[in-house]
Amino acid sequence: MDNLNKILNMLPKEGYAVFDFDNTCIINDIQEATLSFLCENSLLKNLDGKATFQKYHQLLENGQTQKAYEFGVTSLAGFSVDEIRKIVREMIASEGSKITKRDLFGIKINKGIKRNEPIFKLIDSLHRKKYEIYVVSASSKFVVEEAIKVFLPNYGIKCIGLENVIDKGILTEKLIHPISMFGGKVDCIKKYISKDKRPILAAGDSMNDKEMLEYSGVKVVVDRNNQLTDIARKKDWIILPKGD
Repeated sequence: MDNLNKILNMLPKEGYAVFDFDNTCIINDIQEATLSFLCENSLLKNLDGKATFQKYHQLLENGQTQKAYEFGVTSLAGFSVDEIRKIVREMIASEGSKITKRDLFGIKINKGIKRNEPIFKLIDSLHRKKYEIYVVSASSKFVVEEAIKVFLPNYGIKCIGLENVIDKGILTEKLIHPISMFGGKVDCIKKYISKDKRPILAAGDSMNDKEMLEYSGVKVVVDRNNQLTDIARKKDWIILPKGD
């Protein structure tokens, strides 16, 4: 019996499932790719592209993951939602599906975005069984919603993500709380999905997803050979391979 059948046999007859998006539903990071596209093409409304890109990666290098992710989303200030959706489509086309590396402003970054096939098969199976499916992401809600239309259409997937306050149709630097990162992912599940009904399944790839996985029934980890993978092995959580 493969892992997919094992997962499906563990599930109740009804409920909902939650998935991280970046490096879980897709290979690579949609928010980072969007930020890179904006910075490289001098499209940011209120910020210098090179300085913004370097600040984001400096925060990551310093271990300030949450600040980096929040900064990446607040840098979208000044755009309308429709503008963001159009940019995401253009960025995905520019990235292509070949997974490789490239240099930008002296920093080596990932290039290419595509659907993660093992997770796609799981989502497809859950959809056929009539489960509700949610993405709970540390990326911009508006960015991820558009990416879902490209990579996972026709599944009725609802998205929870970092969300800028909108003023007169324009995104501001202020974010709506709770923030869907780390323990905040559980807070968002309770606020936007159910106060007391836990997910039947959660899938993620990093420590950012640990609390969400622990809160859920079946725990699925995309193998990235990192700290979360180590925890999954020790706790006998289900591990799926990262797609090629």
